[in-house]
Formats: sequence, C-alpha cells, structure tokens
Amino acid sequence: GRVYVAYTDDQDFLDEESALLGDIARRLSGYVENQRLLQDTTDRIEDAVAAYAGAVEAGGEQAIV
Repeated sequence: GRVYVAYTDDQDFLDEESALLGDIARRLSGYVENQRLLQDTTDRIEDAVAAYAGAVEAGGEQAIV
C-alpha cells in the first residue's frame, strides 16, 4: 500500500516533516504486516484445532499419535 500526504497549497515538506512521515509510513507498514501475520497464525491454529477434533471424533486420540 501507499500513504499519500500533501499540503493543500504548493509547498515542499521540510526535511523533518519528510522524516516524520517516513517513520509513520514504516510504522503503519509494520502494523499492517503484523496484523496479516497474526491473522495467518490464527487461521492455521483454527485449522489445526479442527483437524484434531475431526481426528478425535474419527478414531480417538490414539489415532493421532
């Protein structure tokens, strides 16, 4: 994704503003990536729990070992 920030009138960003905006964009990127990884992990755990429950129903816990 991208983050767009602009002044309403024709003006350049100060170096400090550019650095701050870059830092904010990196933090947002990290947050989004962490949320994606968390969701992926949660989905995998749910799949594993469902598979375990199905195996227990099919043949008991000993069938899994």
